[in-house]
Amino acid sequence: MTIKKSKPTKEILKRSQTLKAKKRVGKFVIFAIMIALLISGLGYLLYLPALSVQVVSVQGNDILEAKDISAEVDHILIGKYWYLFPKRSIFIYPREAIVANLLIQFPRLSAVEVGASEWNSLVVDVKERDSDV
Repeated sequence: MTIKKSKPTKEILKRSQTLKAKKRVGKFVIFAIMIALLISGLGYLLYLPALSVQVVSVQGNDILEAKDISAEVDHILIGKYWYLFPKRSIFIYPREAIVANLLIQFPRLSAVEVGASEWNSLVVDVKERDSDV
């Protein structure tokens, strides 16, 4: 009768912990790759010309020139968020910044509303102050 020698339990535990650590690192790498692919795909979609603001139309202006207002909006749309996503995207354009800047740059305006029209144009609806005062 021979007795089988078993491996020391410390060696078995160490091997088990090593395998668990490798699995954990593998899962993290896969997760990081998936997040990077998701962000890259989203960035690609936001840069498509069909989904970016190409036309800015102005409504409701009487005295102020529409080209001046649309030029200011175009100036606001220059740039990116976090050096990655374009401000010109129809989904994430800076609506509040457009409204605030137009009210500051053109004191004659009393109200400004900005909205998307179709997939590649913005409509800026302005209301000018009365000149009767």
